[in-house]
Amino acid sequence: MLTVHLLRAPDYEPGDYFDVCSLLTSLDLHSLQFVVPETIIDDETYNDLNQGWGGRHFREPVSFNYQSPVGKVMYDSDRGLPLSWQELFRVCNFYRQTGAGTSDADVVMLLTNRPNALNWFSAYEGRNVFIHTADWARFIPSPPAYPIAYQILANILRLQTGLSVDDHGVWRVFHEQAIGCMNDLCQQKDQIALKLRTGDICDACLRQLKEEEVPDWLVETVLSGFEKLRKQMLFRQGFRQTRDPGPVLVNQHHQIIFPEQGNLELAIPTLHRLVYLFFLQHPEGVSRQQLPAYHPELLALYERISGLGDQQIMRQNVDRLTNRLDNSFVEKRTRINTKLVKTLGETLAKPYQITGERGGLYRIGLPRDKVVYVLP
Repeated sequence: MLTVHLLRAPDYEPGDYFDVCSLLTSLDLHSLQFVVPETIIDDETYNDLNQGWGGRHFREPVSFNYQSPVGKVMYDSDRGLPLSWQELFRVCNFYRQTGAGTSDADVVMLLTNRPNALNWFSAYEGRNVFIHTADWARFIPSPPAYPIAYQILANILRLQTGLSVDDHGVWRVFHEQAIGCMNDLCQQKDQIALKLRTGDICDACLRQLKEEEVPDWLVETVLSGFEKLRKQMLFRQGFRQTRDPGPVLVNQHHQIIFPEQGNLELAIPTLHRLVYLFFLQHPEGVSRQQLPAYHPELLALYERISGLGDQQIMRQNVDRLTNRLDNSFVEKRTRINTKLVKTLGETLAKPYQITGERGGLYRIGLPRDKVVYVLP
């Protein structure tokens, strides 16, 4: 098991950060533990950490004077104010030193929108990594979480090799000409689309990993992650659309997963999951007038999926769901269907949505044999 701490810089939006965390979780990579730190690097701390490099405050428009693996890089006004690699790695070390519960074997990754001195996607030093999170939407026709998650997985392997940088600031393992390998240099961001679509590591790089004695389980785990990312990304871009809907899987934790879409998860709150799971169990449909009769079943299901929740609050929530004069059911159904569209796209979401009209039956039109349960 390898533990990876995903540290969010203050310039990286929390919503975008949690999209990446959720995506990594959906890959179900049991040999990797991704930690969302409780420690928050605020703006003031972030600034203070980086004032010591050359005595400058990084909002000042001056040239860089620092020792780095890639030499001196001048300030470029078109790119904003980039940070040196040392400044970015210093934030990682600060996190390690502030009682964050990291071990020497753990990996710390800083996710930041700030440009870096060479405008690289990512780089590592020891077991510290930075990932540049900005501008992806301009180059990749999929949500930015996908290339960012790819960079996270790729760096987990790269840092295991301990490969050094040559005189031109390039890791010797990188391919200057893109061939669809994890280690393509990709001097332009749009070239990374090839890596994402292949989800592969070339034979030469696999031999290098073997020579560096990178554990087989780690290589297999990262390759599995690449493949799942590839499937999800292609699906989101519409390359895998078919007429027949794929199955929906309810796992032992009552999560709602779409296996044929790269294990995309319908990430909704517990009460919304209650409503969705209830209708999966009733393909015949249930009207709002009939809902009060299902109060005991709803409450029992709610207790199973919420664990040690407050009994009184759960009963009140079910009371509201089954009360025809309350708008709770309508609100939950609307938000579930909206989330399905966001997750799967408007066309592909339709078979999975809760449909129905006022006064009639509400149901999920997915065939019953397409619903798969993994029992605890």
